[in-house]
Amino acid sequence: MARTPFDPEAEFDRQVRTLTDLGYPALSGLGPERFAALVAPLRARAAAAPVSPCEPGADGRVPFLLVVTRNVAPIEETMPRTTLHGGRLPGFVDRTFEPGALERFVATEETGLPAQDAYLLLEVERGEEFCGAV
Repeated sequence: MARTPFDPEAEFDRQVRTLTDLGYPALSGLGPERFAALVAPLRARAAAAPVSPCEPGADGRVPFLLVVTRNVAPIEETMPRTTLHGGRLPGFVDRTFEPGALERFVATEETGLPAQDAYLLLEVERGEEFCGAV
């Protein structure tokens, strides 16, 4: 059976639909139209993202991931909406941290994240080789 070539624009649209279905427009207070407008400029960047010779996801890598920051949707609300690839258990925020601790979980300055409310993370390795590691 022939493999369908990877379509980055279709994948971008799928990720936007997933975030929309998970309630991100409401969580952000933007509503569906303004949320779509926030991420729309990233579609062209997704279309130009490098694609590995392997089928995306087959080797635990994906060409890009649409990231919506905690400035847009609070992490306390987004984490329970996440699952591992192929998983069914929701993510959670560890409530054993003292108040204000969650705010300290940020990227280092060296990471060089864009100062935007949404961005693309390119050439993502999901780390599946570490699942179940002790």
